[in-house]
Amino acid sequence: MTRSTFLGYEVPSGEAPPTIGFNVVTPGYFRTMRIPLLEGRDFTESDVETSQWVAVVNEAMAHKFWAGQSAIGHEFHMAGLSGHSLRIVGVVKNSRTNGMTGPIREYIYFPFSQQYSSLATLQVRTTFAPETITPSIRERIASLASTMPVFDVRTMLQGLYTLNGFLLYELAAALAGILGSLGLILALVGVFGVVSFTVSQRTNEIGIRMAMGAAQSSILRMILRQGVWIISAGLASGILLALAISRLVGNFISGVSPYDPLTYISVSAILCAVALFACYVPARRATRVDPMVALRYE
Repeated sequence: MTRSTFLGYEVPSGEAPPTIGFNVVTPGYFRTMRIPLLEGRDFTESDVETSQWVAVVNEAMAHKFWAGQSAIGHEFHMAGLSGHSLRIVGVVKNSRTNGMTGPIREYIYFPFSQQYSSLATLQVRTTFAPETITPSIRERIASLASTMPVFDVRTMLQGLYTLNGFLLYELAAALAGILGSLGLILALVGVFGVVSFTVSQRTNEIGIRMAMGAAQSSILRMILRQGVWIISAGLASGILLALAISRLVGNFISGVSPYDPLTYISVSAILCAVALFACYVPARRATRVDPMVALRYE
């Protein structure tokens, strides 16, 4: 079996090399995007096509290929850059460029002056409202290059709510919220129906208890106690089922753990409050039953 070397990583013949993302940036990009420089330096104006070709890598790549040592000063070759050896001059903190979930992959940054591309994205950070400076940015670009087309101008917040950002999460959250609301309504109706049916079946018993001097509060507690057992059984089974399937949906949850105790406690409290209200209505109605009517009830 023959072997080829890719960035110092041996890949068996016939297998694909590890997926590494890359981006072409200009000096000041990391400062603008608030990506901390952990080691080495940023790109400078002296990094031109005739000088030593350089690169900046993220933490994930530095740890993968140069674990236990500094990545600064190491050189590597990449397919498509024949004749050029790339020297690492900086290491930056891991950041996400595509996708909001999953492990952060290895990433390389090249200087724009050494890897020219006719298609570029201009990132602008401002202390003013981004929408107010869009016209001045367009005018500035037109003054520098009047024939350069400018398109797809949007704020970073707008960019986050796209298919590559939070849009799918928002749609999924809205759908989950609608389904959850329907489920809550069904649960409310179900508990109300079960408790109401049980109360109607125990009308004679309630009449006898009240005729013998039972207080309304004791009747209320008796009916509510039965509802609490129903609620407790439902909550226990629901929590166990949620914990069982949490691993399956863990990759679709962002910003919260699938085992987050606060979420389980708050949702359980809301369900308990709604279910107890559904129990209280028929229980309250049972305490107002006329004992004589209840004793004649069949």
